[in-house]
Amino acid sequence: MPHIATSTLQAGVSAGILVSVLALGLAAPADAQTVEWPSYAADQAGTKYSALDQINAENVGDVEIVWRQPVIPDAIRDGDTTRGPVGSQTTPLMAGGMLYFSTGLGTIAALEPTTGEVVWNTGPSDGVRVRQTRGIAWWTDGEEARIIATLGPKLVSLDAGTGERDAGFGEAGEVDLRLGLIRPFP
Repeated sequence: MPHIATSTLQAGVSAGILVSVLALGLAAPADAQTVEWPSYAADQAGTKYSALDQINAENVGDVEIVWRQPVIPDAIRDGDTTRGPVGSQTTPLMAGGMLYFSTGLGTIAALEPTTGEVVWNTGPSDGVRVRQTRGIAWWTDGEEARIIATLGPKLVSLDAGTGERDAGFGEAGEVDLRLGLIRPFP
């Protein structure tokens, strides 16, 4: 039980720090370096590095939280008190001017990065609750962008702007990963 509470606390603190850093970057001039973090380790090379230099030894003490969002945003909780403590085991992504993350309810949400407002939230198509998803991925071909995630036993492709299932992916935007398994999987 303490592990869950610690995970939730760490996720909230991490998200708050990330939001502060991103908000400072968003206030920068248009020619500033990118503030995006489009994959788990920052980029496809896994560098875990950002060239942003707006926060430094002289001003780190002045950094303030601009907004805070719980692991389960109030806007999507809808009064659900049926589940116990939850945690988050995912890295939020900042891509295409939007902040994406897996919620503690096993759904994927998109937030407006300067305000923290929930833009969209989507979960399993069958309405079955799943545990939190451990990670999401962002993909673009330069014109269209998708969020790829596992929701329970399904791999889903979501339109990054709307959260709607990508009809051109699998069946109605999802692939059941249980198909073809020798032993049943819940």
